[in-house]
Amino acid sequence: MNHFSVSMVKSVLRIIAGGVLAYAGYELWSANDYTDIIIAYSGYLMMFSGVAFVLAEILGIVEEIV
Repeated sequence: MNHFSVSMVKSVLRIIAGGVLAYAGYELWSANDYTDIIIAYSGYLMMFSGVAFVLAEILGIVEEIV
């Protein structure tokens, strides 16, 4: 395996992790209606963080290709 292949595998794993983080944030955000504890704000921040990680990784893939 060369450097590019390993880098692409790492990028795919990071994109999956960012997606899972965003989904977990969505679950927290949507569960706010079912609990007395205010958790929507933290869920929103988790969604934002997950999307930011995915976008940063896509930018890293573009950087690797160019």
